[in-house]
Amino acid sequence: MSAAHLTHRQLNELELLLNGAYGTTLRYQLPGTDPTVATLRLPTSVVESSIDLFDRESTLIARVDVEETGDVGDQCWIAGPVTLVRPLAPMRHATLRPEADGGQTVGEALLVSPGSELPEVPQGYSAILIDDGHPAHLAAAFAKYGRAGRDVRVLPSPAADHATPDEREALHLELARRLFVGNIRAAPVSPSTTRSGLVILLTGLSGSGKSTIARELANRMEFDYGRAVTLLDGDEVRTFLSSDLGFSRADRKANLRRLGWVASI
Repeated sequence: MSAAHLTHRQLNELELLLNGAYGTTLRYQLPGTDPTVATLRLPTSVVESSIDLFDRESTLIARVDVEETGDVGDQCWIAGPVTLVRPLAPMRHATLRPEADGGQTVGEALLVSPGSELPEVPQGYSAILIDDGHPAHLAAAFAKYGRAGRDVRVLPSPAADHATPDEREALHLELARRLFVGNIRAAPVSPSTTRSGLVILLTGLSGSGKSTIARELANRMEFDYGRAVTLLDGDEVRTFLSSDLGFSRADRKANLRRLGWVASI
């Protein structure tokens, strides 16, 4: 038996699967012509007859019995029935997310991608926000629509690694219609206003100017492009996050794993 730690969107996909968004059968499927299926893509090194699935806090939550696999580069699609080991830990904004029994009434609703420029939601409409794994995106949407007195719900965005960008948009709308009761339509998304996050890594020898360049880059990103920037300086990380580590090969790798985990958030 092997193990896999699920990403935020993979946890979303499992949440949707358990809540009946993909039907009554709890199983992952291989990608096909229908994008509206639950899929799971993992590194090939973890593929065995059974795989334990862990959440981001390393808690065992489910197990998948592998019936079929499909290679894609250095990763592999997993297909087979899923057994829940313990209930999922409450996700962020749990009371606003779909429930297992479904049928939550929203009436007229607009499906909104918080990572783009937020559209106006008409009076009397609910805003269904797509949880894309970026808390800042949801926070900005909550602030805007809360001030406007709009009812707000949250739709988990699945990993759906098999889907194209256009198929993802259609998938989000289909999942929203399956999990919420009402007349739901998607808000238009302008590609030019999409605000996805990224990590920029500056590497080089000691004293080569990494911190100086990083500070200048952060200033330009904030003042010229209006982006919120967080700097993770290697020396500061060593002082506050990895003070227990030395400079052996194992400790350097542990330091990088911690730095990568913080950067991913």
